[in-house]
Amino acid sequence: YHYSNVGEIHPRVRAITEDGHIFSGESTLIIHDKIIKADVNDEIYGAKSIDILEVDSPDSHAVDGYEYVYVLQVHEGSNIIKRYIIEANNAELLDNSSVSINLSQMEILNPMALRVDENKDIYLSARSGGGSRLYRFIEIPGGYKIDDSFLIDLPATVISSFDLVDDALYISHINGPEIRVYDKSGSLLLEKAPVTNGLIRDTGPEAGIAIDKDRLWLADYTNQRVVGLSKETLHLRDYFGEPGTEEGEFISPALIRVYGNYLYVFDKSALTLQVFEEVQNEFRIICRID
Repeated sequence: YHYSNVGEIHPRVRAITEDGHIFSGESTLIIHDKIIKADVNDEIYGAKSIDILEVDSPDSHAVDGYEYVYVLQVHEGSNIIKRYIIEANNAELLDNSSVSINLSQMEILNPMALRVDENKDIYLSARSGGGSRLYRFIEIPGGYKIDDSFLIDLPATVISSFDLVDDALYISHINGPEIRVYDKSGSLLLEKAPVTNGLIRDTGPEAGIAIDKDRLWLADYTNQRVVGLSKETLHLRDYFGEPGTEEGEFISPALIRVYGNYLYVFDKSALTLQVFEEVQNEFRIICRID
């Protein structure tokens, strides 16, 4: 996410923790001394997933509009999605009087992760019986509703991770290494395992997914590395990392995000967040937070 303030461009990232804090950091993840928090009476506890959408608005007093911060969280025993607002020139503000969706009332009892597209549509993965589903919520006056025209129902497959790009959805799952690609009507376009051509060991199940302009990135949980694929053909393009606890090494890489030339990889066993920069087709670690 690129954050503009008084004409200067700063790559910026936000990370949310289960105890109710959102940290704001520069591209190297040197965490600022400002900790963004909801109102003291309504802290963001039980956070499971977060996504951010930049909004330009002529009604905003901010220099560069504001951000919608979508959080999947547990609140008073219910699973909810709440949309907060951070004005771009006021990084300490979280407006928690914004939109809220009660998933438990919709009988979506085991939500896992969310992503938001440029149209403000919310995509939500959830466990369902022995499998999983991917829902879409569309904005209506005063809130959101489920889009009845869209549902990806996988009765025997549990989604591990998913991401959006243009008109496509990419899904990984815990049952095998195959990547599924759908269009935004919910139709399956492609299902196949990444093609490594024997250059590296085949990728495993339960991979984290992120997409940049031309690559599909996998946090290869099974093989403790990061793998870059062509997003059109799923052929191998890049890979780095190895098992271990030192810089550039992984135990259980589970979540990956891309911002410009930076890759952010969260290791859920080591509890580390590592930042890699791509320079001349090589990946070097520039920051690690334990």
